[in-house]
Amino acid sequence: MATPSAAPQTAHRTEDQRVALQDVSWADFELILQIRGDHAGVRMTYLNGVLELMSPSVDHEGVKKTLARLLEAYAEERGLPFNGFGSWTLKKATRARALVAGRLSPSLDDVAALAAPVLRHRMALTFAARAQGRTIAELVNQLVARLG
Repeated sequence: MATPSAAPQTAHRTEDQRVALQDVSWADFELILQIRGDHAGVRMTYLNGVLELMSPSVDHEGVKKTLARLLEAYAEERGLPFNGFGSWTLKKATRARALVAGRLSPSLDDVAALAAPVLRHRMALTFAARAQGRTIAELVNQLVARLG
């Protein structure tokens, strides 16, 4: 008779895994999103022809969930409106904003209004940009300025 033994410990990643693909068109990005559907898993971020694929670590997910719970509890305690939209793309967020405003399709104003809150935590500055004193807010503002 076999003796029961403890399952081997599974090592968990403490760092996110990231891969960046260069020269990806917006059409290719939308096709990839369509193929993937609404399934969770690898997160995708697209900006200026670069598609970043990110698989969040266990630590990342734990910190995210804890922070979300704290914010929800604080908002509820203070009676503040609070909505969490998770990993929505800017495209989905602009559609939602348009619908809330009673419109069926988003406008450039919707994109401009949501660019900073959607993009600021998903961007990272290169060493060169940091050395030049650039900020993510400044880069997002430059992107929004190009819309108009």
